[in-house]
Amino acid sequence: MCGRHHSGYRSDIGSFPRVCFAGLGPRGGGPAGSAHQSSREQAESVVAATRYRRGIRGFSNSPRAGRYGRTAMAEHRAVSDESVAVIAQIEDPQGVEQVDEIVNTPGIDAVFIGRADLAVAYGANSIDEPVIENAVRNVVLAARRSGISCGVFVGTAAEVSGFVDMGMRFFIVGSDQSLLLRGWASVVEIASSSK
Repeated sequence: MCGRHHSGYRSDIGSFPRVCFAGLGPRGGGPAGSAHQSSREQAESVVAATRYRRGIRGFSNSPRAGRYGRTAMAEHRAVSDESVAVIAQIEDPQGVEQVDEIVNTPGIDAVFIGRADLAVAYGANSIDEPVIENAVRNVVLAARRSGISCGVFVGTAAEVSGFVDMGMRFFIVGSDQSLLLRGWASVVEIASSSK
């Protein structure tokens, strides 16, 4: 994971960017993303929902994370609380305005910027408009000040380097739809050229 609190975060591997995958590990941890975070209170509520101790998470050790009931309650609670990473998604003007409070909420491990949602919320027609670029810059700077990672969705790998220079450290690159579309386009191109 790409957060400061997450047990899987390794500061010894440097500050290079990472592409994170949202798959759950065998012990049931992994990232928990929370959309449209716009206040510290919301962030605290999300963190509480992901923790057994000092939180409100409902207990069950019967799924895979608890080895189908074979993990003792104390061990399952400790491992689960330690292995979850909470990523707050900043997707509206209120979240941008409150970003310093959000990124400094104990238990928030990273922030993820939803540029398309920001564009809609700001009334912009594109994610490349100055108001969105400024919002993104403000979120990145707040994350850097607090020592947590910041990520963003990009359509192609070619977009990553500009965001790395800005301070982003993790990315979702493309989507299943874009990969399928590119795959089918190459099939059509190959089929068309073989006439």
